[in-house]
Amino acid sequence: MKHWILTLLFLPALASFAADTPAPAAADAGWVALVDGKSATTQAHFTAFGEKAFPAGGWTVEADGSLHGHGGPDLISKESYGDFEMELEWKVAPGGNSGVFYRIAPMAGEPIYENAFECQVYGPENMAKCHPVYRPGALYNLFGNETLATIKPVGEWNTVRIEAKGGHLVHWMNGVKVVDARLDSPAYAAKLARSKFAKVAGYGAQKAGPIGLQSDGGEVWYRNVRIRGI
Repeated sequence: MKHWILTLLFLPALASFAADTPAPAAADAGWVALVDGKSATTQAHFTAFGEKAFPAGGWTVEADGSLHGHGGPDLISKESYGDFEMELEWKVAPGGNSGVFYRIAPMAGEPIYENAFECQVYGPENMAKCHPVYRPGALYNLFGNETLATIKPVGEWNTVRIEAKGGHLVHWMNGVKVVDARLDSPAYAAKLARSKFAKVAGYGAQKAGPIGLQSDGGEVWYRNVRIRGI
C-alpha cells in the first residue's frame, strides 16, 4: 500500500517535469535530400550545367543508391544556398578527379569551377606526392588537406561535411576538420593571390549560389547527399 501511495504522490511532479523538458530535436530536422538513391529526387534538384534539364547520359543512379558519374556534364542545383551545412559520401575509381562545388556564380561561357568554391574529390595514384591543395577534402587551389590519414584508399567511401556560414568555410573529411578558412583573413587573401583564381574578378564574393557535382575525369560515385540551412 505504501508503494502505491508514494507513486500517486510523485505522479504530478513527474508530469510537471515531463511538460517542462523539451523533446529532443529530430536528427533529420531541416535536412533536404539531394541524392538519396532515387532518380526522381536527383532530377528534381539538379540540371546539367548551362542547361534546363537533367542530362540524358553520363550519370546513373545505381542499384546501391549511389549516383554514378561516368563522363557526364557537371550538375548544378536548381536551388541556391547561402549559409548551410552539407553532408555526403563519395568514392572514385583510380585516377578519378572531380569536385563538389558551392556558392557557384556562373560566368557566361566559362566552366562551373571558374567562380565557385570547391571541395576536392580526387584519387591520385600517389596521394603522398599530391600537393595538399589538390588532395581530397581541400578547398581546391586555396586551403589544402595536410593530413593524409583523413583520406581512405581509392575505391572506398569517404564522408564529407561542408559548412559555410558567412565568410567562414569549414570542410571535414571522414570526421576530421581539414579546412578552416575565413574569407576576411590575411591568410585567405595571400592564398587567393597565389591561386588560379587571382585573375577572376570578384572571386568568392558571392554570399549564396547553387551546389554542383562534377564528373571531370574517370568515374565518381556520390551518395547520401543532403543539405540544410544554418
